[in-house]
Amino acid sequence: MKRFFRALFLVCVTLASLAASCRHDPPEPVEPLLIDTSYDIPDGGSSITINITTTQRWTASVRGGDKWCTLDRSSGGAGAVSIQINIAANEGYTGRECTVNISTGKAKGIIKIIQTQRDVLLFEPETLAISEEGGQFAASITANIEYTLSCDADWLSIEEDPAAASSLNHSLNITAAANESPQARSATILLEGGELSCTLSVEQQSAAESDPLDGIVTTIQTHSRGAGIPVVIMGDAFPREDIESGSYQSLMENAAGIFFSQEPFSSFRELFDVYSVSVVSAPYDDYSSSLTTTLGTWFGEGTLVGGDLHICRKYALKAIEEEELDKSLTIVLMNRHCHAGRCYMTFVHREDETPGDCARGEAYAFIPLGTDEGDFATLLLHEAGGHGFGKLADEYSYEAMGAMPSSEIATYISLQTLSHAYMNVCFDAEAPLWSRFLEDERYQWDGLGVLEGACTYPYGVWRPSVNSIMNSAPSGFNAPSREAIWLRLHSLAYGSEWEYDYESFVEYDRINRGKAPDEPGDPIIPGPVSERSRPSRCVVIY
Repeated sequence: MKRFFRALFLVCVTLASLAASCRHDPPEPVEPLLIDTSYDIPDGGSSITINITTTQRWTASVRGGDKWCTLDRSSGGAGAVSIQINIAANEGYTGRECTVNISTGKAKGIIKIIQTQRDVLLFEPETLAISEEGGQFAASITANIEYTLSCDADWLSIEEDPAAASSLNHSLNITAAANESPQARSATILLEGGELSCTLSVEQQSAAESDPLDGIVTTIQTHSRGAGIPVVIMGDAFPREDIESGSYQSLMENAAGIFFSQEPFSSFRELFDVYSVSVVSAPYDDYSSSLTTTLGTWFGEGTLVGGDLHICRKYALKAIEEEELDKSLTIVLMNRHCHAGRCYMTFVHREDETPGDCARGEAYAFIPLGTDEGDFATLLLHEAGGHGFGKLADEYSYEAMGAMPSSEIATYISLQTLSHAYMNVCFDAEAPLWSRFLEDERYQWDGLGVLEGACTYPYGVWRPSVNSIMNSAPSGFNAPSREAIWLRLHSLAYGSEWEYDYESFVEYDRINRGKAPDEPGDPIIPGPVSERSRPSRCVVIY
């Protein structure tokens, strides 16, 4: 139960009197006794007034919450004084604590501030469009309160993430039966908890005749070294006219060019097989129509986007064999000009692989066309190159997220160990995963360090650089990210016969390293972090 009260904080000063009446020295004050106390503050914030009386100077400070708990004064002289403690609203989904420390002479007092979380109950996405064939689909629940889950349709079955009780964000696996009716159908999944509720609307298509231009595979390039790493590019909400005119294919080839515009992809382009698949849609008029798109893509709140993974997989299989799926990347371009993006990934660890070989599993990067060409390139490199292929973590954070939960940290560490994923973040600042770069003088001009804040959380997780593609920079992966991409593309292209060697990477990476100020070329100077330019976080589907 949330509780809030005001209290009077009293410092008592007792003076010792002298027995000898002839003595004129002032009496020595006895150190005051400060009574420790605590306050429970609601998530909306509040103010507390503390009254003290003392014969000595006093000081006050905040520990652990200086960005959301402030004092109207921090020191003063003897006498009666009031100190106002202001607690800002908690915009995060976890509770937080801090202390106000008051000192006068040798006496000290501690006031503990405990602020409750902001309750949240959300579905992502809020709507899910699926094909007539049905299949398995994923949704995400964000909740920090107890809730109940219900569904009004018997053709849907729901399996909840077993870690739901301890995790703020967790997945929901939804299985839909095939729709044998000539009519489309819909269902609602209801989430209720306390005074909050939200719904996930599921819409399933009916069978329809296929278009002869739909599903045509075009080979953009074929590998010339290694076993070939498949990349499939397709678009959604593009009308038939775009495919007939060639503008659809030009967009697919432009996306491929952007993907290979950054290192290490540029130097190792010959290891990849790249295909485009035509997807015919009705004229959706920039998603303003209420009709369902062919790939079931959707736009949620902020930068959140997604699509029907089952249908996207079906189209990807028109270009590649099923056994290639767990090393493939599928890029889905969405016909709308805006800043958004998200990557959905699975991780598969085979028994014949040793831990750390590389991250296997399907990846689906959903990317709109950006606000302009530069924004589109940044989104594609972040979501497809960074998340989808490199299996890299986000390197940005939001203050309202607070400290990273231990359950999420455990998941990241497990995937780092088993799948060599998320190697651009660490959870121990004293032992960063990129320590050898910090010790290698060849990387002294790369702007590397151990900076707190990543995976959308400002505390409890560290990143290698101020900025990069995985944060908000328009170009440039930092050295640990380049190494992770370099390792994965070699492992996928050459299999178990290839062995990792740090010096081989460093030799290749000579073209990317920063230069000293007196050397040719400019040194790396991190740019400012832009809130608007941050794409959405990736989603792991188990």
